[in-house]
Amino acid sequence: MPARRVTTTRRGALTGAVGLVLLSACDVDDLRPPEDDATPSPSPTPGGTQTPEPDADVGLAEDAAYAMATAQVLVDRARRSFPRLRDRLQPLARMHRAHLAVLEPPDDRSIPAPDSGSTPAEALARVRAAEQSLQQTLASASVQARSGALARLLASTSASVSQHLAALAPAPTDGGAA
Repeated sequence: MPARRVTTTRRGALTGAVGLVLLSACDVDDLRPPEDDATPSPSPTPGGTQTPEPDADVGLAEDAAYAMATAQVLVDRARRSFPRLRDRLQPLARMHRAHLAVLEPPDDRSIPAPDSGSTPAEALARVRAAEQSLQQTLASASVQARSGALARLLASTSASVSQHLAALAPAPTDGGAA
């Protein structure tokens, strides 16, 4: 079967150029759905004396921030207790600070100071367990969120924790302690 030669005509080139111009004129933001309003709006109450219930997403965001703050306390404690873990746990500490800059924990809850363990290996195991629990909490919260913006934020933080957990996996020669 002989090879067919493809040639471009002026009409084809012009049509392609016009299509390209039309596509480049399209703004990507026009394709996105409008953002959800993340601020709770009070609903009218019959007597006007009752205060409206807080939005479920506010409680969800506070719970997620509390879980993040709890994990951060454990990471910071392990870093202080075992200097050889400082560099290894630094990315987790940085990640938690960045996430907590966006989602602030509620002021009315005290953050527990968990025991980091008696050895570096034990501390690392406790940090891994806490981070796995945090990742599951964030993933679950992202599914429960009513606001699309909050759901995306929680899913993103869950993915970040998951990526840091993969990097925190034990090295084959150190038994997980280094």
